[in-house]
Amino acid sequence: MDAVGINWPGLLTQLISFLILFLLLKKFLYRPVIKMLEDRAEKIKTSLEAADKVKQEAEQTTAANESLMLKAREESQALISESREQAKKIKESELEKSKLQIEIERKRALDEIRSEEDKIINNIRSEFSGLAISAAEKIIEREVNENNHKEIIQLFLEKAKNIKS
Repeated sequence: MDAVGINWPGLLTQLISFLILFLLLKKFLYRPVIKMLEDRAEKIKTSLEAADKVKQEAEQTTAANESLMLKAREESQALISESREQAKKIKESELEKSKLQIEIERKRALDEIRSEEDKIINNIRSEFSGLAISAAEKIIEREVNENNHKEIIQLFLEKAKNIKS
């Protein structure tokens, strides 16, 4: 094989050196690199699973939060509606109280007016009766004839008009 240019002792030495280097690299470099790559792949896989789990939990939390927000909105709407209803009832109650108070005041004012009216009528009656008595006295004092009678009636009517004014 020397004709082809193969040096058997050099080839054998290189082959043995290559095998020793291959075994050394396999034992000290290949296995740790493969182990490191497998550990890294496992770590990535674990991280992806954890990320998926966190994503699912976030979605569940978001769904739960949306449900709670919807429930809170419904409760707040119910409270607002209830508050409006109570305000309406209070307003109506106060309006009824005001109407009742106004009616009581109106009746009291009417009673006062009637009382004053009765007093005025009684005063007019007493004055009128006094005038009637005075007119009767004047009629009795004078001789009653047609002219005197008309004059006394005119005087009486004028005095009655002055009292009403």
